[in-house]
Amino acid sequence: MPILRIAVLLGFYLLACTNNFYHTHVDGNKHLFPIHLNNRHGFINEQGKVVIEPIFRDLGYFNNGLAPARINGSFGFINEKGVFVIPPRYDDVADFSEGLARVYLDGKLFFINTKGERQWAMELFSAGDFENGLARVSILQDSHRIGKVLDTLGRLHDPDEFIEWDGDLLIVSREVAEDEPDQVGVKHKSGKMIVPFGKYESISEFHEGFAEVSFLDTTVDEDSWDNRKHGFINRRGELVTSLGKGMRVFDNTYSEGLIAVYTRFDSNSINSDKYITWMDTSGKTVFVKKDDEEGTEFRNGRSFAGAIRNWYLMDKNGKQLSNNRFEWFADNDFSKNRVIVAEHDTSKRFTFHPKWGVIDSMGKYLIRPQYDQVGEAGFQPEGLLVAVADTQMNPKTRDPYSGQSYHWGLVDTLGNWLFKPKFTKVDPSGFRYGLLYAEIDDVYGYVNRKGIFVWKATKTTEKNRKIEPLNIAFMARGYNYVFPSNMKWRGYRNDTSMEGRCIARPIKTLENYPANQLGIIAQPERSAVFQKSYHGFKTYIYNTTDDTIQIDVQDNRLYLTMQALDKNGVWRDIEYSPSSWCGNSYYDVDLLPGEYWELTTPVYDGDIEATFRLAFYPKSLHGEASFEEVIYSNTFQGRLNPAQFWNKEGYSSTNLMDPYNE
Repeated sequence: MPILRIAVLLGFYLLACTNNFYHTHVDGNKHLFPIHLNNRHGFINEQGKVVIEPIFRDLGYFNNGLAPARINGSFGFINEKGVFVIPPRYDDVADFSEGLARVYLDGKLFFINTKGERQWAMELFSAGDFENGLARVSILQDSHRIGKVLDTLGRLHDPDEFIEWDGDLLIVSREVAEDEPDQVGVKHKSGKMIVPFGKYESISEFHEGFAEVSFLDTTVDEDSWDNRKHGFINRRGELVTSLGKGMRVFDNTYSEGLIAVYTRFDSNSINSDKYITWMDTSGKTVFVKKDDEEGTEFRNGRSFAGAIRNWYLMDKNGKQLSNNRFEWFADNDFSKNRVIVAEHDTSKRFTFHPKWGVIDSMGKYLIRPQYDQVGEAGFQPEGLLVAVADTQMNPKTRDPYSGQSYHWGLVDTLGNWLFKPKFTKVDPSGFRYGLLYAEIDDVYGYVNRKGIFVWKATKTTEKNRKIEPLNIAFMARGYNYVFPSNMKWRGYRNDTSMEGRCIARPIKTLENYPANQLGIIAQPERSAVFQKSYHGFKTYIYNTTDDTIQIDVQDNRLYLTMQALDKNGVWRDIEYSPSSWCGNSYYDVDLLPGEYWELTTPVYDGDIEATFRLAFYPKSLHGEASFEEVIYSNTFQGRLNPAQFWNKEGYSSTNLMDPYNE
């Protein structure tokens, strides 16, 4: 989705806004804080006063004095008083950046300025935000997607892809031939090439004025990048030094005149163990740490060195400053003579559930390790957020670490409590302009430094939730999960993760389904509650044949989507089935003779009145729909929003057990 919205965005797992934390900075000295109430969004000020009423279904960041917003079906832009200054007429929008915003109308993408005027009559396939006067975009050319660079005058530039930019420098690449790797170079945004194409095989991003390069070497296998010869260049494109064989810059670590270089013990073996050589910016060795696998950049003359989960503190001469070892550290900025660290038990490889404390620039403890968690923001003017775990075990597993809950409090630089642990959840990024998002029991809102709510509300639950139609501005991902009646359930029936999953049932004689067919019936007159939050209705897939029918699924999700007639009278999907890269996601489930699945389908709401139907693909293995085998439901009337015809909800995989795309 184009904008980061303060909204309920469905995965369809109904992720409440109160689980996400955002802030907005309005022009001048005003600061606004987003609030979420009854599934609507608004803003309060630093005193907790509501300045923009929570009436918006979607709401984004303020930028250039404007924020994207949606009350009904279309998006516009509001000012800091909550008034639309660019009327809501777009399918979807993005935040303003450098005075320009991406907007979508009838699925077509273009830019507008802060007056709502369209910029440049060009058809864009995709676009990013402007940064330093340039934006990454793509256009369609001969049915191919071509990457370009767009400037604020509306001019498209090559190269067709750029890897990284750093201020006024772009690291750029270009295609040479279909079977050859792209060439890279460095270009000033004025157009002058600083490093010509073809001089180096790779160029990293710049850091503190330097970038690592790898030299072209046709004798080295294409995939053995680690065995290539490396060096580093300055921002003028000059080669400062070339590194020896088996050496390369570690994790772009250039800092305070020193560079950490990975060095192999055996320079001829890419599988050799490595240690750290510290060099100056001329390539001269300053000191060597053969016992260290890694090292952080120097900040204020200090670096953490050693190995993952076993760190010590050293100075710029490589001297270890104390005998303390650390499991983790929050950062290594000693500008205020304090850094947050987690203890390490040196008798073990790593410490289970280490405690957190604070050290000074000599590695000595200012606050002994005693906290179970610390806020990621570290010390702020208000203090340091810390959490203490309760001692209750998970009643099901008896595991003292799973299901453990935390309570958050605030301490000063000496570890004295400013308010004791009481909040069950806080914004991990800490205080924003004097306020902190926090939750306790069934209450959420913003608290001040004393831990007192300046604005609060009661969480929405099944008991107090207002059930309403589902009003969204994107295509929803498939949500119909089914199971066969002949599955060996064992302990699954009591598994709460199985709630909402549909198990095949026998058809009763009074249920009058058409004979001898696999079919689908939508019954909008039979109301239901969808996902415990929205109006829905019952849908039935039935098998009245004499045969067991094997239905293709993706991780038990049916290939079933809702469709609607657009303004041109064309049936179009308004939901979609995501793809999965895992082959184990694709299989089939049995629907036995005389059985059916009872599904709950959402009732959509929006600006457009339309005719709907459901499209069921019983044979769509690996997501390749066989349209000859599609089965349609009866039609019914409803409403939707324009973006539901084209704007996929969007999704990013979180781990290997989450193989879905789109």
